[in-house]
Amino acid sequence: MHRFLVAPFAATVVLSGCSDFDARTNDAKDLLADAQGSGFTELASLPSGQASYEGTAIFAPEEAVADQLANLDGSSEAAVEAGNEIADAAILAADANLTADFDNRTMSGELTDFIDDDGNEFSGEVDIVNPNAGGAANITDDGGFAVVTVGMDGAITDDDGEQTRIVGAGAGVFGGDDGEFVLIDTAATASGGISDELGGFIVAERD
Repeated sequence: MHRFLVAPFAATVVLSGCSDFDARTNDAKDLLADAQGSGFTELASLPSGQASYEGTAIFAPEEAVADQLANLDGSSEAAVEAGNEIADAAILAADANLTADFDNRTMSGELTDFIDDDGNEFSGEVDIVNPNAGGAANITDDGGFAVVTVGMDGAITDDDGEQTRIVGAGAGVFGGDDGEFVLIDTAATASGGISDELGGFIVAERD
């Protein structure tokens, strides 16, 4: 079970004059602060119909944040602190746009508008899919709580036309009384223009 939603943690202050990349990582920290403490969502408490979630995806070099990635599964304030430290070490950030189909217990979406820590922007997207069969990812039960396991597959291109392929997977939880938040820890391989093993997370809030 993944343990993002834990003890109270102070909200992040976004300073004026920060870069677009810093603004994106600060958005992720703020969402983590909002989501934590809201508790896990029971599968039976998810709403019906469909819902859209908007948030941020963070990617850092896996080697640099190995300890923090392990602490994302912690059961204390350390989990949120680990998320903030991963955001501080990030080399890529993206907008996360997710759609949950609660009736069919699936999730799909895409990560778009990538930016790196030098301020370079990328076109293209990384799709959120089922890690085993393609199509939409499955929302399932873990001890009565709603969890989701996703795959990531796509490519992004910088202004010079250099392409980076990103392929990976993630596992996460819904937070709040009826799934107001979704938080997914991720592992991915980037190849091409950016070549690295990446660890990070996706955090998003229901519209």
